[in-house]
Amino acid sequence: MTPLVEARALIYKEPDAFFACATIYNLGAALLIVTRSPRARYGRGCFKVRRDDLDHFVFHLPLSGGSALPSPGWPRRLKRLDVAAVDLARPLDVILGAGAGVSLVLPRARLAPLLEDPDGLHGRHLLATTPAGAIFGRHLLTLARVAAALRVDEALAHVEATARLAATCLAARSPPAAAAPAASAPYDPAQRIRAHIEANLRDPRLNPRMLADAFHISRSQLYRLFERAGGVDRHIRDRRLNLAFELVGRRDGAPQRIGDIAFSLGFTNEAHFSHIFRERFGLSPRAARAAARRGAAESPIRAAGGGGNPLARWLHELIIA
Repeated sequence: MTPLVEARALIYKEPDAFFACATIYNLGAALLIVTRSPRARYGRGCFKVRRDDLDHFVFHLPLSGGSALPSPGWPRRLKRLDVAAVDLARPLDVILGAGAGVSLVLPRARLAPLLEDPDGLHGRHLLATTPAGAIFGRHLLTLARVAAALRVDEALAHVEATARLAATCLAARSPPAAAAPAASAPYDPAQRIRAHIEANLRDPRLNPRMLADAFHISRSQLYRLFERAGGVDRHIRDRRLNLAFELVGRRDGAPQRIGDIAFSLGFTNEAHFSHIFRERFGLSPRAARAAARRGAAESPIRAAGGGGNPLARWLHELIIA
């Protein structure tokens, strides 16, 4: 749980006496998390927000255990099959009731372009008693039931459809949500730069110099912002490779040539592209395409050696189309 939130069960006196069971489905462009936990308090303080550097939205659907109880400052309580929206780039302090729940984690770059006011999503609620809430809540429930059976290409298509459905249901919601908790914080510069990168992955001019000029910062400042990713050059390359994996495996429409995909994403040498693709995903672009056609492709995220929390890796490796 720690990559997402700091949790503390409320039925125990000991602060560390917390136990939750989670099944996580990596859908390539989103994570679906099915949990069962005691009544607990979940938080993301300002320090954790800056340290984790996550730029994702979460939709949470409580399935049992009575109400999910937002902390003071949030608009209203949640009941079974209501949907709450959280922005992980902002502080959070909520209390959720005991029982099961489904959470969908979407990168900002996947959902924000579809929303009229993405900065106002934090704290929004879709009630199960409204048409929009009933449609979206039951969609998340169905997605959780079939997630284990989805092929990679199917999962990516369903994530795209789910993001569009979320935007439609949020737009249909009335009246507007109350203001989010006062603890909300402005976005970190790295989050704005990442959003710019995601929107310009196909631009051959995308490089550290372009970003430094666009955001009026030095190259050394830019490197420090992306130091955990191995530098901004590495971050751009990895994001392009993730998108290439999705494009290689797509089965809708006429397939693109491998070389055309590479060149469209700024890789000028197809042999070099194939080499770094294999290095990142463990198979060549052509092997990835063949596996996708057979329905045998697994998540493009290679398991990191030496342990580590897979949820933390997956959060930072979600594919953006």
